[in-house]
Amino acid sequence: MYQFVAAGLFVLGASAVAWFLDRETDEERELHEELKQRNARTRSDFQATSWANAMEQARAHESAALRYKAENQDYCKKFRARLQGTAQEFDILAQRLANDLSDVSISPYRRNALRLLNGRLQDTQNRLAGFFAYCEWYLQTLDKLAQKQQFTELMNMAQPQSRLPDDWFYGGKVVLASVSEIDNAFNAYGQKLELRAEKQANVWTDTQQRALMMQYPDQNAVPVQMSGNVKRPNFFKACVFRGALHAEHILESVPCTAFIERAQTSPQYGDGYLVRCYPGFCSVDKQQSANGGVVAFLPRSESSFPGKNYPRGDRIEVYVHYYDLLLSKGQVTVTQHPESLRYGEQSAAPVFIHADRAVYDLEGLERESGSAQWQLRGSVEIDGELIVSLQLGAWLIEAKASFKDSQLHIVNVTRTGFDSVELDALPCPMRLIDVRFKDSVFFDVLQFEAFVTFCRQQSFFAGDSQARKQAGKFFERWNAVTDYLLAETGHAVFNLSDVTEVEERTLECSSSSNLVDGLQKLIEKARSTPRLFVEQLCLSGDGEERWLQVAELHGVPEARAAKRYEIFHKGMKRPGSDSGYVDVQPSQYRIRFPNRGELANLGRQKIALQGFLGGRLINRNLQQILLMPARYVPQPDPFWNERVNSGLNWRDPNWQGADKAKAAKKVIEAALVESNLYLIQGPPGTGKTTCIVELLHQLFCARPDSRILVVSQQNTAVDNALDRFLEQFPGFSSNVLRIGNDVEKVQVEVRPRMTENVLMEYLRERQQDYSLASLENPEKADWIETWMDRIYHPSDRGRSQFDDELAELVVQDHGLIGATCVGLSSRRYGMDRLAFDICIVDEGGRATVPELLIPLMRSRKAIIIGDHFQLPPSIGRALQEAEAKSVLPFLEETFLKTSFFEQLYENLPAACSGRLVEQFRMVEPIGDLVADLFYTANDVRGLHNGKVHERKDFLDAEHCMRWVDVPHGKEENEGTSLFNEAESKAIVDFLKASAHKLASRRAEGTQSFTTKSVAIITPYGAQKRVINKDFAALRKSLPLIDDVFEVKIDTVDSFQGSEADIVLYSTVRTQGGIRFLLDRQRLNVACSRARENLTFFGHAQFLLKQERGKNALFSLIIKRSARATASNPFQANTHKSKVPLSS
Repeated sequence: MYQFVAAGLFVLGASAVAWFLDRETDEERELHEELKQRNARTRSDFQATSWANAMEQARAHESAALRYKAENQDYCKKFRARLQGTAQEFDILAQRLANDLSDVSISPYRRNALRLLNGRLQDTQNRLAGFFAYCEWYLQTLDKLAQKQQFTELMNMAQPQSRLPDDWFYGGKVVLASVSEIDNAFNAYGQKLELRAEKQANVWTDTQQRALMMQYPDQNAVPVQMSGNVKRPNFFKACVFRGALHAEHILESVPCTAFIERAQTSPQYGDGYLVRCYPGFCSVDKQQSANGGVVAFLPRSESSFPGKNYPRGDRIEVYVHYYDLLLSKGQVTVTQHPESLRYGEQSAAPVFIHADRAVYDLEGLERESGSAQWQLRGSVEIDGELIVSLQLGAWLIEAKASFKDSQLHIVNVTRTGFDSVELDALPCPMRLIDVRFKDSVFFDVLQFEAFVTFCRQQSFFAGDSQARKQAGKFFERWNAVTDYLLAETGHAVFNLSDVTEVEERTLECSSSSNLVDGLQKLIEKARSTPRLFVEQLCLSGDGEERWLQVAELHGVPEARAAKRYEIFHKGMKRPGSDSGYVDVQPSQYRIRFPNRGELANLGRQKIALQGFLGGRLINRNLQQILLMPARYVPQPDPFWNERVNSGLNWRDPNWQGADKAKAAKKVIEAALVESNLYLIQGPPGTGKTTCIVELLHQLFCARPDSRILVVSQQNTAVDNALDRFLEQFPGFSSNVLRIGNDVEKVQVEVRPRMTENVLMEYLRERQQDYSLASLENPEKADWIETWMDRIYHPSDRGRSQFDDELAELVVQDHGLIGATCVGLSSRRYGMDRLAFDICIVDEGGRATVPELLIPLMRSRKAIIIGDHFQLPPSIGRALQEAEAKSVLPFLEETFLKTSFFEQLYENLPAACSGRLVEQFRMVEPIGDLVADLFYTANDVRGLHNGKVHERKDFLDAEHCMRWVDVPHGKEENEGTSLFNEAESKAIVDFLKASAHKLASRRAEGTQSFTTKSVAIITPYGAQKRVINKDFAALRKSLPLIDDVFEVKIDTVDSFQGSEADIVLYSTVRTQGGIRFLLDRQRLNVACSRARENLTFFGHAQFLLKQERGKNALFSLIIKRSARATASNPFQANTHKSKVPLSS
């Protein structure tokens, strides 16, 4: 037997395994036989007739009966004692299962296997509890008969069983009972079965169950499920609903009838519907379906038409999917897809596993394969051969992977019982065959290779459960961060004090905030006024603090005295004494106004996190990869492997030719070949958008029907990619959709492809059809007019309303979709349900974990492009406060500063990531500076200049980098930010001199002239404000500035992803520490935005002094920059700084 990793092993003893399988052990059979012989001898003594008199006979009867009693009691206690330890083993196993099912880091394959085991374990434990009750009844019955000296009845007692008698009742048992057996006499054990009663109109009645029972075709075999009663242990309730569902639908994998009750969102399964399920034999109409049946949840993703909104009362056919033994409310899910019942299987093509019958007894395996699921225990490489360990029921099968015939060959079979919960459901069916037929079956080579990869990958992921759980904790912490942000930023909060009831519907209170003006501004800003409530802080019965809504506001509060307000409401509804809540003392009240935009964004991120933690990914492999990227084994896609090896036809002219763009083409090829996840690091100017367009070209050429998502944390990145793609492929326009709510945030060139415009285009086409039909076919025209009236409703609010289901069909008919990460999860027109073959994420380094999860959850493959050497995700101000760190103690700087992109890039195998190494944006001196400062490690340069720039049209062709020293400036505070007016003035003077130079050049006409784009950037928001003010004054005094420059002023953080001909960078600082300025990622962005000229403004000597002993960033910048003055930046004696500049 081969040795496999023993992670997650536990030991079920022989008795426990036998009980689990509902089979007797050899020892139990021996005990039964032994007792049978003893009882036969005792009965013989009891029935002997050679007695002298009646008294002697009575004494002999009593002696034999008491001996019979003692022997049977002794064996009954033996049977019970043997299972006492078994009960503890099952309790341990149940706890282990509960713990593992609550572990967010386990794979979807393992979760499916655990759910199956858990359902079977529930029945096992119920049977065992029933057996202990049976033993108690048996022992008590023997005692009672002996006490009453009913020796004949005692001798007629059957000997005790080591398994439950078939007619013993226990909770969860499913039986076929005749109508006469239900609600009739007690059974032989003093147990009674009654129909389950349900509450209807405040009365408990079994009317519905009785009507259902009488509908059943075979009145002698009605399927019912029993449920016990703690207070009346001998009385059991019979449920026909559950019994018939088990017997006729679950066991047979047959669909049942269900009625939609309402739409609902489940934390575990996402959006869907609450349904009531009925067995197929019963006739239930829409009105009757409102009550009764088995309550279940239908995830929208498991419905036949995810885009359809099922109305209340809609009748559908469903399969019971996940369930507990008693089909309890909240524990049952259903599906409309029968393939979902093949837990974990993603393909119908089987993998064959063969064995030699002459060597192995396969009868047990064949019997087990009829009911049990094949599951993976692990795999191991031995002497170059892969040995796969599988579990089938109680059987352990070890098989060798035979790559010659793409099958598994059994090398060992052992009956082990159940000794591990570390089992994974398989992604494909298994078929057991005799070795004689191995060459007579059709096998799928690709399926076998995928199965082998799966086995290796699962074993690799399972190698370190502690590391896996720690990785899961990382995502749970992000869940906590999202909850905190929802609480802190989801609402504007107005705390109230000294609250008194002055009239029946009027409260008077104080507030430190301006309650009237504050609420009025929020109401004016909101599209519609939400319902507002006065909330009171209370303590629940378990001591938990909760805010309860006690009064709904009626209108806006009115100001009275200073800081005193009157609040008008619709009536107080304080929690009653029987509610379990008590007021917190002193009393605390508040009013919250919802920040709908923030609530929507964070709510969508929360849903994505919950979906990830619950394993609801389209590509199940992605969950494990994102949890433990270092343990992922790259999986090449055979289709793309062959296509790349055959040679790709490149679209970009600069890529056409064997010697052109070698590094970039290699990265794109690797991204196409990897089947699950690939990361591309794209330093500044390396042509990330070009790569995205080339990827789209290759993907659509190979598979025109693909659905591809281009997504980013920022609108600009999405629009740049779509615009560039449409420039090169204008004929593809009708297949492009841009998702977004705010048209102002979308580039003009892409706006025609926004959802609303696409839907309006569809409507215009129907109007054209109507106009044509009016002339030729009036009847058809009437039909089209009716259709348009049904699908479109003009709105006075400026946002037209389309029929949701039709709009979703139109939206889904597009092959290329662009969106922001959060915008993708909008529920409008079913956008949150779109699934993609591939998603391409741009600026992935700037997206937070929950933002990235939104597109990754819904894609079969992901290509993420980013640069962790540039800015990380922006951190909300609420998370930077001291209070946040006290509530979230794990919230250290590294938790939020290190991007998820960086974690993945640094840990994924080399075959799953690549870097673009040639930049084309920056002129060579600027490109060299950026490469040397930020992309050189161990003296190896990781970024190179991809072209030589023609400089004759530059503002400053001689010196591409300059430093304007502002030694007499002074930094000043503005809140938490800083500004330096002297630097702002210097920038304005520089612009003035530069504008005159360009104006002269244009007037001379000796050189071609184009307007220059200028980016004025600074790390500080306050400095941005000051520069904006000074530049506005310059524009008024010097109108020609707009003739030669297009100026944009922003912070460094906001300018990532953008570029300009000329970049002016204001450093601001003249005192204190410069840690913020020395942030490598922020400075990288600042230095890499310029195409032609980069000019720094700052106090050089101060900066050089402050960075001594630290990273010599500014030292190198100053060394390579030419000296300049703001008023005359282009004077002839300008030189590069070789020594620290003096003040």
